[in-house]
Amino acid sequence: MLNEEPVIDQITYNDQGVIGTRKWSLDQGDDLDGAVLMICESHWPGSPDMLPINVQVGAFWEGTVIHGSGQQTKLTIGPLPTYGKYGIVAHYQLHNLVNCWPEKYPKPWHPKGTTLSLRIRSSGQSLLVSPAGFRPGTEGVCNPESPIMAMNPASQSTILISITEYHLTCDRMTLDQVNKAFDSEHGYGMDWDLRENTVNEAPFMGAVPGTMLFDNYELDEIYVPHPITPHRYRLTALLRQRNIVDPYGHPLVACDGQYVGWNHDYVVESKKGGAWRFINLIHNYQNCTGSFNDQASQATVGCSPRYPSAPFCNLFGPDATEMECGSVGYMGDVPCGNTGSDGSIFTELCDENN
Repeated sequence: MLNEEPVIDQITYNDQGVIGTRKWSLDQGDDLDGAVLMICESHWPGSPDMLPINVQVGAFWEGTVIHGSGQQTKLTIGPLPTYGKYGIVAHYQLHNLVNCWPEKYPKPWHPKGTTLSLRIRSSGQSLLVSPAGFRPGTEGVCNPESPIMAMNPASQSTILISITEYHLTCDRMTLDQVNKAFDSEHGYGMDWDLRENTVNEAPFMGAVPGTMLFDNYELDEIYVPHPITPHRYRLTALLRQRNIVDPYGHPLVACDGQYVGWNHDYVVESKKGGAWRFINLIHNYQNCTGSFNDQASQATVGCSPRYPSAPFCNLFGPDATEMECGSVGYMGDVPCGNTGSDGSIFTELCDENN
């Protein structure tokens, strides 16, 4: 039976948010393993976003009687000793299970029990444009009928396109959750190697279709305080948004009615002007030599977008297919703070008012 014990520094507010400490005692005949498991799966009272960051188990105090540690060996130095009374201390800290994101960036879906954090940095892309695409003007006035600018040391034939990088990190993922996110064979998710160099087919995190590029990803193993499943994973996707706007600051629309994104280039089509055009790649299988499959060798010419489109709302798992993947975020209806629940199964350690 868990008995709550008094503790100093029960709640600490610092630059890491909030850290809470709780302490319990158990007698020798109590279920120690069950108590540790229950504590590791618990959360701070009233705050489902505040989970254990470490759990310590040992003698209740240094004067506790050791009932025996068994025969010592060279490799293990003997089994762990047993005590007449045990002590368990747990420290809790805020995570991103239930958090608020800026309205500008609707929070994407992520598996229950995981955290999703966002890091944003800006960069740029220098785009070469033919001098035929420029016209002299005064205070923003442009006359398409004016002569082409003559190249001289003051001429500029490039424009700078703003690129915004989004680092989406899903933390505390189980192996099963990672496998489902990567599994395209059974229709769960999409192979992340195939996601590279694809663009969003629908609005995603406030970005209009075709303007968000899946660049690359990173997967590394982490650990969480849990006696049965301590092995978890951290999955990070690097997305790049190409920001091309009209004179009013709105996403620019090309002549084909599509938003100007990663598949568009500025093309000079005559001496009097140019436009943003959707770029396709030509695959001329007719000129292929050597061993090739019959179906492809019979094809003459095929075209495909430079960057194929793909669904981004299911980045971290299959259940996201039921979520709205546009202007509404996964936790968009949850206010800022510790209200709400991430849906995980928590073992309550206090009264019904927690």
